[in-house]
Amino acid sequence: MTTYEGSSFNAYLMKNGNDVKYLYVNGGVKGGYETGSTSALLDLKKGDTVYIRGGSGGRLEYPNVVFTGFKL
Repeated sequence: MTTYEGSSFNAYLMKNGNDVKYLYVNGGVKGGYETGSTSALLDLKKGDTVYIRGGSGGRLEYPNVVFTGFKL
């Protein structure tokens, strides 16, 4: 995620309605943008739901989030 200059943003990785990971990106640096990323290893069962929920405040510079997964 990349925030606008002077803004911040947070997001949660959710599993079955529960947050399992938190990401905060602070774009408060004058004259620049801030990016952030995170990763998680989840034990998933058939029927589990995983998604990203945006938190409060801020604006994303590029309003897209890459979300990938694979089976180990």
